[in-house]
Amino acid sequence: MLKSVFIVIPKISNTLDCENHRTISLMAHTLKLFLKIILRRIRRKILPQIPTYQYGFMPNRGTRNAIVVLRLLCERSMNTNRMFFCALLIIKKHLTKCATPSYLQY
Repeated sequence: MLKSVFIVIPKISNTLDCENHRTISLMAHTLKLFLKIILRRIRRKILPQIPTYQYGFMPNRGTRNAIVVLRLLCERSMNTNRMFFCALLIIKKHLTKCATPSYLQY
């Protein structure tokens, strides 16, 4: 009843690389409900400790919100003739899944 089975599905046939596989889990409905209850309890404890500037994988604080805030800051600095400096953290694993501009290539 509280057992989950993990199945590995290859994205590309005949590959041994772990990045080219997708893992899914098969579980009973009772286990899904049990895991949701545990997740809610964990979130209640963790959410107050996460700072307001943390974006991504957070309710009402997605990466789109961060991009909008960054764009607004850039536009306001251009309107007031002030310098605006921004540092970008580029994670290689995520860049392999989307097109990257040439000036961000490393």
